[in-house]
Amino acid sequence: TGAVAHVTRELEAWQQEQQAAGHQTLADVPAPVINGESVNLWHWRNAVYTATRALILERYRDADTTDKGDRRADALDIQTSDLWRDVSWAI
Repeated sequence: TGAVAHVTRELEAWQQEQQAAGHQTLADVPAPVINGESVNLWHWRNAVYTATRALILERYRDADTTDKGDRRADALDIQTSDLWRDVSWAI
């Protein structure tokens, strides 16, 4: 739910614009269709999945505090940063 809440909050202004234009759902917003599905839906799902992974990794980082864990945590920081970047791109 945290990832869905994050993506929903990020898209709030855009959602209001689309609803004002008469598009009540994300699938109703004009966009290219691939395999019968709006690319907007694909981007939304990608943002949610990626945010979910980033949130999990952020919490996992705090769980292991050994020296080896610290090195792993540093690598997770980089990966988490990349995931949040990908969320922004998907949004």
